[in-house]
Amino acid sequence: MEKVHKNLMIKKTRYDMTISIECASKFEQLCEAYELKKSDMADLMINSFCEGNLVYKHYLQNLRVKKQAIKQKAIKDLSLFEDLN
Repeated sequence: MEKVHKNLMIKKTRYDMTISIECASKFEQLCEAYELKKSDMADLMINSFCEGNLVYKHYLQNLRVKKQAIKQKAIKDLSLFEDLN
């Protein structure tokens, strides 16, 4: 646990400058604590948020329903052309 504690105290930037982590954003503090790049931390946060989010699950369900309706309409429209032959 001491390794995480040391990471929280000082943040090194790519220009070999150091800034106090106390001045950094909460997002940067999380990145340092988990030892992840910002892009990986963003992915982790988004995935964690979406797992239990009912609004997002409802949105995905509505997308599936709309996609199925469009597919059925396309099949129905194509079957009209088959009747002409």
